[in-house]
Amino acid sequence: CTKATAGLKRKRATPNEIIVVDDSADDSDHYLTISLSGCEWVRGLMLGQGGFGSVYLGFEKKPRLCLKGVSRIVAVKSTLASQAHDLMGEDILLYIFRHCPFVINCYGEDETIGADGHHLFNVFLEYADGGTMADLIEKSRGFGLREFQVRKYTESILKGIKYIHERGFVHCDLKPENILLVSDTSSGGARFVPKIGDLGLTKKANQKWEKPSFGGTPMYLSPEAVVYGIQQYPYDI
Repeated sequence: CTKATAGLKRKRATPNEIIVVDDSADDSDHYLTISLSGCEWVRGLMLGQGGFGSVYLGFEKKPRLCLKGVSRIVAVKSTLASQAHDLMGEDILLYIFRHCPFVINCYGEDETIGADGHHLFNVFLEYADGGTMADLIEKSRGFGLREFQVRKYTESILKGIKYIHERGFVHCDLKPENILLVSDTSSGGARFVPKIGDLGLTKKANQKWEKPSFGGTPMYLSPEAVVYGIQQYPYDI
């Protein structure tokens, strides 16, 4: 039992429903999830929160078809089912980009009921055990990354962006926080592969945002995006 799952246990509500309970709690307000699909998994600690959902550690208990062969530890991006339009769109995009080794993998989706009775839409993602590129830069304590790291990561990120562009899309929010670092299994986990994540603002290349509602992080907006609301392929570079 890992630290994130300590104190958690499962209780069955019906043959097709699973209630995940915080065993350290004294009341039912700490019920974490009821699975509607029969997929047995435990929601762990929150990893982060953004405009399109919150991301948690997820621990697979009983594999189903969409999770077959997947690591028992995944990242679970969740939002209210009634507000899941953008997350569902991201789920579709990840399926389109599924063959690119430099875009985060998506393993499937699930719907659950939270402690407050609200339906949640969940997407199972590859767990980036190395954190984000922003975390790596912060750990350098102002010295920055070494040149060989910059070359390696830049090459991988550009390959990922090229793959996205070749399929007619623009990411629109490329920044260190959205570059996820996943252990390279071929190196025994000693190295990390940078993978592009957070596709919530990704759009078709010929789609123009109406100002001022175009997407992106202000610090990373290009001049043409600010002035004209244009976000085409060069915007990601």
